[in-house]
Amino acid sequence: MLEAKRLTVVDMVRSGELKSEDGSGNVVLPRGYKLCSASGEVYVFQNDDRGQVVAFWIFRGTLSGSIELVYSTGGEALIRANEDGHPIATVEQLKDNWYYVITEY
Repeated sequence: MLEAKRLTVVDMVRSGELKSEDGSGNVVLPRGYKLCSASGEVYVFQNDDRGQVVAFWIFRGTLSGSIELVYSTGGEALIRANEDGHPIATVEQLKDNWYYVITEY
């Protein structure tokens, strides 16, 4: 349902139109795109010439784990290479470049 908007967000991140204001990787989505992620933000793990990994939260837990819809140009391997202290419990490929990821905390 939100695939077209999420792809637009991915394109805006790729082009640099959307980026983290504080360098943390969290990107606040503009009006009209906030529904693409449960928190109104996406997390950009990687966005360079080696690949792109952008996470849209389905459920953003603090101590209980998270569920993310992740766009990755490098597949599961690139997602796992960008794991940042939130151990990945499962990764399920949904379609080209799209993954359902559950973290442990």
